Amino acid sequence: MVQFKEEEEFAQSLAPQATPWHTAIIRMLMRMRISKRLALIVLIFSIPFTALTVWLITKSFNANIEFASQELRGTRFSDSVLKLQRELGALCIEVSAAKARTGTEGISEGSPGSGRGAPR
Repeated sequence: MVQFKEEEEFAQSLAPQATPWHTAIIRMLMRMRISKRLALIVLIFSIPFTALTVWLITKSFNANIEFASQELRGTRFSDSVLKLQRELGALCIEVSAAKARTGTEGISEGSPGSGRGAPR
């Protein structure tokens, strides 16, 4: 393998305190063709961008999953409130029917459904 004096001087000038291992890397890079050096640069810079992209996609999926779980909680709550509303409506109808059978006129003051009674 042929070594050029300029290559050795350049490697030493870049890293005067470098270990032999660093100097060997600099020499190897100097011997590489420009196309291979450019490909290496693209590869080195694409690794962090790939990691960032994967992280952002994962974060987006997790946000969508969290939103869906909140939607399910809201649906369960809404179902229970609607069930309670139906049961209260049926109870009011039963009370009105019972009062109509006994001959009581209307709903007495302060009873549920009259709109009057103790302040809230």
